[in-house]
Amino acid sequence: FSHFAQGLTYAKDEFFTPAEKEWLRQHPILRAGVDPAWGPVEFIKDGVYEGMGADYMHLLEQRLGIKMQVISGISWPEVLEKAKSKELDVLPLPAKTPDREAYLNFTQVIVSLPTVIITRADRNNIKSFDDLPARKVSVAKAYAVHEWLKENYPRITLVPYGDVEQSLEAVAFGVVDAYVGDLASATYTINRLGLVNLKVAGNTPYTFLLCMGIRKDWPELVPILNKAISA
Repeated sequence: FSHFAQGLTYAKDEFFTPAEKEWLRQHPILRAGVDPAWGPVEFIKDGVYEGMGADYMHLLEQRLGIKMQVISGISWPEVLEKAKSKELDVLPLPAKTPDREAYLNFTQVIVSLPTVIITRADRNNIKSFDDLPARKVSVAKAYAVHEWLKENYPRITLVPYGDVEQSLEAVAFGVVDAYVGDLASATYTINRLGLVNLKVAGNTPYTFLLCMGIRKDWPELVPILNKAISA
């Protein structure tokens, strides 16, 4: 532990310029907006922020000597709206998209997740995007893939649901033909809910590039976070 602590001290003392240290001193608490139901990437369980995003956030807090205060009790679409209005300062692990770049700056990529098509196990007629036009496809509302498909595949009938769990259950119960989303949360949710009648039917050309998102009027924080991430 002492060696780890020495490493953190080194990061804070040597990695950052005097201006960057002063910026951190003036911003000791950052308001963080998170997805409450995107396991294993990030989720709220019993009021506690957990998942990969939480792990990265805590490491960055230690490296920067600041606190990222998670604002809970709001849905992911509400998180994005509050990020637009600067009621939130950082998003620990959102996917980078063109729409979000209008109101968020992004760090370097922290995690990349492939995007896949999920269908019922008894279906063999859906294997790629070419098979999706004129079919009902569930997506998690306001997720990056929702934005991508709406923009680039207008012939697909998108059915947005509140989260990954609801989106996959719609496939399992035959309400929709397929689900498109990232592989990590899809397999995590399928296993957690025991949706044994679902399968990964095919890959897609999309990848979730997960970065830290920062309010647009705080450009000073981007190089600070990039240094901490690289460390």
